[in-house]
Amino acid sequence: MVEVNGENYGKLIFDTDQDAWVLWPKQIDDGVTYFDDLKETEDQINFELEHAED
Repeated sequence: MVEVNGENYGKLIFDTDQDAWVLWPKQIDDGVTYFDDLKETEDQINFELEHAED
């Protein structure tokens, strides 16, 4: 589970077909594919969430 401000934002699941982590945000019915490295994926998601209002 991915939480933002204590609320459920979505799920982070490893997709073996794509060999990458995929974020499934709760508010949309589509996944966002990131990297095969979990730490790199987490860092990228954090960066995007921090800069979402820019």
